[in-house]
Amino acid sequence: MKKQSIYVLFLCHFYVLHPQQNPEKPADAYPSVHITIDNRSEARSGQRNQFNQESTHSSALSTNVSVSGVDSSLERLSELYGHYQTKFKNSTINFLGWMSKNKIKSLSLFLTSLYGFVSYQIYSRNQIINDCGAWSNWYNGKSLEALFDIPQNKLEAELLFMIQNRYVHPTNPTDFIYSIVQSSSSINTEISVLQDQVNLYEWIAKCKLLELFFIEESSVKQLQEKHKKLLFMKHIFMSWCANYKIEQNNS
Repeated sequence: MKKQSIYVLFLCHFYVLHPQQNPEKPADAYPSVHITIDNRSEARSGQRNQFNQESTHSSALSTNVSVSGVDSSLERLSELYGHYQTKFKNSTINFLGWMSKNKIKSLSLFLTSLYGFVSYQIYSRNQIINDCGAWSNWYNGKSLEALFDIPQNKLEAELLFMIQNRYVHPTNPTDFIYSIVQSSSSINTEISVLQDQVNLYEWIAKCKLLELFFIEESSVKQLQEKHKKLLFMKHIFMSWCANYKIEQNNS
């Protein structure tokens, strides 16, 4: 009984002198949650949008500048074309007015220009026709009737010999096809020149202006003879080419 009383007194004394307290934990003892808002992505997206807007604006400006440059160039070309068109019209009107006022001078100028043009055509073609190396002067200048008396085989051989000697390939002298092609082209060209000259002479003869161009009547016949001679030579040449092709196909 005494022991129990003593134990009770001890407990009362302890609770009186040392009351129980609920100590608060320090603030740092609790876990803390920090919320950080990262604005860098938003800043980057804003900068990207601003850059896109600036690039779009600059491209629009450059497009507007290029379009305006093209428009200005077209406008200048249009103005220049209109200027020259107006100038040409004015020059034409002035020229026609001058011609109507000076009919005799205009007619004289026209006839002089026509005479000079025809004379130049005659001279330039005669330079080709009267050349010593012209095909129309081949075989010592013999006439067409004289060529008819020569056997065709002999004419073919001499014509081919002339072709091989006249047209030689610069890097391959044994190239016979090159000589054939070049000679055929030159013969056709000379035939065309002779035909034009014959037509011109015949037109001048019909107008009875041969003396005005210092052309004799015999010259017309000589040109006609040379033209027929060239046609006969072309016939011989084409006949040989046909026979050669047949032989090559059969071999």
